[in-house]
Amino acid sequence: MTPIAYNLIHQNAKRKRKKHGHQVTHRSSIKCPICLEQHMTITVTTLCGHQFCRRCIYRWLTSHRNCPLCRRKLRRPFSKKTSEPRQPQTVSSQASPPDLS
Repeated sequence: MTPIAYNLIHQNAKRKRKKHGHQVTHRSSIKCPICLEQHMTITVTTLCGHQFCRRCIYRWLTSHRNCPLCRRKLRRPFSKKTSEPRQPQTVSSQASPPDLS
């Protein structure tokens, strides 16, 4: 992948990030920094902007509470999984407050 293409993907990922969650995307051509797989089908973008295979980052977060690349503290979230593989899903890093209405 060319540096220009990587930068465009990285900038797009930054735009998709949410303030209190992680962005799950269903298409990517970047390489996962954990498993080094080139063709990730479902990626997770953390608050710090790094992208990983969903499987890799979930496994990482079972024993760590930080980003594997920059060590920024991450909350253990990912309580929801996507049910529609073609739609991007934002996974909140905090539990939703109960509905009192």
